[in-house]
Formats: sequence, C-alpha cells, structure tokens
Amino acid sequence: RVAAITEQLCGVSVSSTQVSRVTQKLDDELSKWRERPLRAHSYVYLDARYEKIRYEGHVRDLAVLWACGIDLETGRPSVLGVSVSLSEAEVHWRDFLESLQKRGLTGVQLLVSDDHAGLKAARKKVFSCVPWQRCQFHLAQNAQSYVSCASLKKEVGRDLRDVFQSPDEGTAKQRLSQMVLKYAEKSPRLSNKASAFHKLRYFITSRILHNTCIQNVLMLLKAHKEYVPMKFVFFEATQRHGKTWHNG
Repeated sequence: RVAAITEQLCGVSVSSTQVSRVTQKLDDELSKWRERPLRAHSYVYLDARYEKIRYEGHVRDLAVLWACGIDLETGRPSVLGVSVSLSEAEVHWRDFLESLQKRGLTGVQLLVSDDHAGLKAARKKVFSCVPWQRCQFHLAQNAQSYVSCASLKKEVGRDLRDVFQSPDEGTAKQRLSQMVLKYAEKSPRLSNKASAFHKLRYFITSRILHNTCIQNVLMLLKAHKEYVPMKFVFFEATQRHGKTWHNG
C-alpha cells in the first residue's frame, strides 16, 4: 500500500523491501533520540493525545504520552520524551516519568499539565516536591464550557487572557476578582468556578518572572500538537528545526 502511494505521489516505484528498510532506519534513529541522556530543565510540560496504532494485530486508539522541557537560560523548548501506552492510567504515566528521571532529568521547578487523574497520581509519586500548575489552555477550555453562547465563550477567553497577561500578581488578582463579579449574573457556575482559580497564583507569578519563555512554548506546543502527526512532530522538531527546538 505504501509503495503504491509513493509511486502515485512521486512517480517513483518503491518496493516493499525498500519501504521496510527505510522504516527500520527511521525507527532506529527515533530509538536513539528517545533514549538519549537528559539534563536539567526548569519547566516541564506534560500531555497526551490518542492516535490509531496497530497493536497485537489490531488498530487501536493508544495514548501517546509526551514531555517538553524549557531551559530558562536560553528560553528554548526541548521535547524530552515520548511513550506509546495503552492508556493514561497512573502506571503508564509513572513509568514514563520515571524513565525521564533515569535518563537524567533534574532541576524541575514547575510541572504544567491537565488535571487527568492518572497523570495527577503519577506526578505526585515521581515529582512529589515539585509545584504543579494546570495548563492554561486546558483551564481556559474548561472555563468556556460553563457558557453556551459562542460570543460569550470568546469574551471569557479574552478575560482570562487579561488575567494571565497581567504585569504583576496584584493586577492579576484584581482582574480575576473583577471577572468573578462580571459573570455572577451571566453565568453563576463560571463565576463560582473562577472564584476557585487561586491555583493560578503560581502560574501567574512564574509567568511574570519568565514571560517570554512560557508563552512562546505554549504557542509552539499548541501548533505542533494540533496540526502535525505525532511521529513526525518529534522527528522534525529534533532533527531539522534546531533553531527553535533542540535535544534536551
């Protein structure tokens, strides 16, 4: 099937043996990259997505766990590792995080992720002393789910961005309080939820200290995650785009 597609797209006949040989070389390169030694990274972002992958003779939706680290000295993001697992259960996240530690990951000052139960339990066991912040993107999505009107969703998004982009912690708290009051009548559920956003404090403080670092990597991660197949994200990011991404 691959040979037929290649011939149709490129006008070159490729045998199944050649396809297998090239695939094996690519897998070997990816294996070397996945097992390379790591170093210190101050911020580590964790997430997962599901891809259709052949497993035990069947195509199944498997979880692709991944981690991205930021070096505060350079502000550059590094894809630290990838793991294909049956699910996002605690055991799989724990194995993945422990593998990062064994490869040399140290110096983590902040973990950023969604609030998935399996990941939450695993990070508490492996990185028990490291502060955690819920991902800004996931938190915004969750906040917008409390309103049904499309225009109101955009308004909620803008208000949250104002909170995140505050120049200092005092301004951030003030804007958050204003947001709670603003939606008290429009959306009481959102207002109650926003009042519990005290967990944003660490993120806001960290973002003020390292503004460019965090915001830029969020945009890069979102673009790579949504628009590029996972296997090629990591191959392209680490092998060809060294000016933006590098091997951690």
